[in-house]
Amino acid sequence: MKQYKKQFLIGVIILVLLIISCRNPTFPSIEVPNIIWTKIYGGREKDIGYSVQETTDGGYIIAGSTYSFGEGTPSYSNVYLIKTDENGDTQQKV
Repeated sequence: MKQYKKQFLIGVIILVLLIISCRNPTFPSIEVPNIIWTKIYGGREKDIGYSVQETTDGGYIIAGSTYSFGEGTPSYSNVYLIKTDENGDTQQKV
């Protein structure tokens, strides 16, 4: 009889934990930023942008890696830098 009480108690604890974990917590509202433009950069292989920074001229610099361009592709990744203007049009890429 003692074993059943222990199993019942464990079952109740698990049930309570499940109920607590399934509650919908309230989050503060998040503002969605205005999208200025969208562009796709890269080639046919896996290309990833890791960082985007606005430049002093109003454009952007994007740093990442590419398997599409450079020495040893597509076996090895290379650094991929893209400089754009304020509209996202490519000015330079390395």
